[in-house]
Amino acid sequence: MKNHQGDYIHGLLARNLDIGKKLMYDDWDMVILIDGKPGVGKSCLTLQAASYVDPNFNIDKVCFTVKQFEEALQKSEPYSSIVFDEAFRGFNSVKGRSNETEEVLTIFQECRQKNLAIFLTSLTFYKLLSDVAVFRSLALINVYARPNPRFLS
Repeated sequence: MKNHQGDYIHGLLARNLDIGKKLMYDDWDMVILIDGKPGVGKSCLTLQAASYVDPNFNIDKVCFTVKQFEEALQKSEPYSSIVFDEAFRGFNSVKGRSNETEEVLTIFQECRQKNLAIFLTSLTFYKLLSDVAVFRSLALINVYARPNPRFLS
């Protein structure tokens, strides 16, 4: 299956994203967590999924800081996709809650009426704040890679 930009996307993922899109048009939002070790393809998969959901998705909707994520949430159009790459920077449960984290959590909770597709990447789901990882997320996708056996000997 191909997304709007002609990139291949796995049929199972596409079907699940289609369910999420239907939910968005039924007055829900879609928050998807994507985790995995460095270099396994989290960001690549996330960008493909975001562009599958939102035909107008572009690099301007990719955030790397809490401030960028907050701004993107505020100025986004309904039914669009936003990506927060390495979201542990803003939602790290080990670091605790800073004023910046509290502000973005509030906006994150209040933006539901925009019916957005929000994709959050992280090294691990377990270190994200439960507000995000448990109570706001619709799905978790773990990206992994099998090591090449010839490098293990």
